[in-house]
Amino acid sequence: MGTQMTEMLKGTLEGIVLAILARRSAYGYEITAWLRDQGFSDIAEGTIYALR
Repeated sequence: MGTQMTEMLKGTLEGIVLAILARRSAYGYEITAWLRDQGFSDIAEGTIYALR
């Protein structure tokens, strides 16, 4: 994946994670599982933990 696409994905994920956490508390594993269910199949748990 190119650098520009990676940065765009990171920005998108930050917004999604913030939206999830605005509604309720959740751990990284739970957020990762939800994202995978929504079609972000290549997301690793470490990606979500690094967004803090």
